[in-house]
Amino acid sequence: QQLSDAKQTLHVLPVMLMFPIFWMLYDQQGSVWTLQATRMKLGPHVKPEQLNVVNPLEIMLFIPLFDRIIYPILEHRFGIKLLPLRRMSWGMILGSIAFFVSGFLETTIETNEENSVSVFWQLPQITILTVGEIFLSVTGMEFSYSTSPDRMKALLMSLYLLMTSIGNFLGGTLYASVFSNLNRATVMHVCAGLLLINTALFGCVAKAFARRDEAKRAAATAAAGDDSGCVTGVELLEKQPHQTIKSNVENSRVTGEGLMT
Repeated sequence: QQLSDAKQTLHVLPVMLMFPIFWMLYDQQGSVWTLQATRMKLGPHVKPEQLNVVNPLEIMLFIPLFDRIIYPILEHRFGIKLLPLRRMSWGMILGSIAFFVSGFLETTIETNEENSVSVFWQLPQITILTVGEIFLSVTGMEFSYSTSPDRMKALLMSLYLLMTSIGNFLGGTLYASVFSNLNRATVMHVCAGLLLINTALFGCVAKAFARRDEAKRAAATAAAGDDSGCVTGVELLEKQPHQTIKSNVENSRVTGEGLMT
């Protein structure tokens, strides 16, 4: 059993290793984007740091909006079923778009008088990154929990959080070395490009994960003769989208079948 659990953990790990680049960009909201706001026109009683409140407010608004309205409309009206790995891919793409927008805004700031561009022009990039966070962060936590063995759930969740730390370390290292001699707008475009490359790699990893999982499930079905009692990670996520998975699920057997369309 321990060997099987270790193999399943290693099966999920390559997917999680694709997250740090996203977090490297995401956490620049409180640093690079705040510094960008200091060179923009602020409204009455508005401080650059106060723009950081927009992200959590939008998270609280958008999660139920996506869960109850947008996802059902996409699935039932347009036939678009966003399964976990595909959602995470979209999250990375949106993160990249947010930094391209940020780079264009930085160019506008640099080509105009200082403090002449309204700070509220940061709202589009913040909103795009927030939607990307919903696609990747919320789904990623559910994915890590639902596809991990019962005995390894705490370990997988810890590794998921570790990816954030790795992303922050990577960002700090790049800004202290390579990015220190580059134009601010160029840095943001480079970050966006890095995340696009990471997204392409994630697509390859996700496809490999889906193939291995399908083969594993087929072998288990052939061996057992009947695997009807198995609850897949996707089935679990579809029943409880964007909610914490309850403890009674831990008694179920979980696989990652169907995680890619």
